[in-house]
Amino acid sequence: MRHDQKSIMDWLVFGILALGLIAFFMFVNNGTTVTGRVVGTAFNENRNCYSFDSGLPVMVTQPSLRLCPNTTHAIDYFSIQTRQVLIDCQGSTLQGSGGALLVVEGVNHPRVTLLNCSWEGFDGLYSRTNPIDVYVK
Repeated sequence: MRHDQKSIMDWLVFGILALGLIAFFMFVNNGTTVTGRVVGTAFNENRNCYSFDSGLPVMVTQPSLRLCPNTTHAIDYFSIQTRQVLIDCQGSTLQGSGGALLVVEGVNHPRVTLLNCSWEGFDGLYSRTNPIDVYVK
């Protein structure tokens, strides 16, 4: 095999491996997306609120998220993907496993309000990768 053909084969194998990794990560369930619609078993229709117990990230793409009251919610973090968000915990506790409670992804300088929340098990309130305004009430 000529040197040019070997180089082309190396790049072809590399490309196939890269596409395989991309496809793998597209199909891995890495969290719950809250879009204002019913999401799996996270939505409690009787109480009109969300409950989380998986310990996975929660992607917030809508301006409001209402958690079921007086409950402990196990999450990895809230991925903030919209400019303005109100997270109403209704007296609930957010239980983390380290890391930040709020991580900003794909939006510039969001404003997040945490209402009636308590939290434990997080290293910090928010990630410093992007500017964020956080209000705790």
